[in-house]
Amino acid sequence: PTGVINACAVVRDYTSICPSYLSERVSSAVLENRAAFLTRSLSLANTNFNLVKEWMAANSESVSWVSPEGGVVCFPAYASPLASERLCSKLAEERGVLLVPGTCFDVEGRFRLGFGYDTEKLREGLSRLESFLRTL
Repeated sequence: PTGVINACAVVRDYTSICPSYLSERVSSAVLENRAAFLTRSLSLANTNFNLVKEWMAANSESVSWVSPEGGVVCFPAYASPLASERLCSKLAEERGVLLVPGTCFDVEGRFRLGFGYDTEKLREGLSRLESFLRTL
């Protein structure tokens, strides 16, 4: 395994140490138009945060959380004895919703929920999560 790891490290050195030309051009375009990007991103983050906050309050018997002070990620606890890896696997298989199990962060009984994307997809995902949690 050590040989494979070392070979991967060498390949990584040549593929990801510095950004590609395309990445630099895209980054430059974003920076040149940062006001528009920031306005959109902050609006989306605020809208989705409020949606998650309302969902957490409505589902307080199944989940609990510490509201994030920034960013678009939270780490709720859930009220089920099901291991987080199993919970997230079943949720993905049965409802098509992807969450990161708490064990990826060395914490059981929680999952990572990101909410920095399309509001309607988030709304649908939360609805599926809610119905899934009711079956536990």
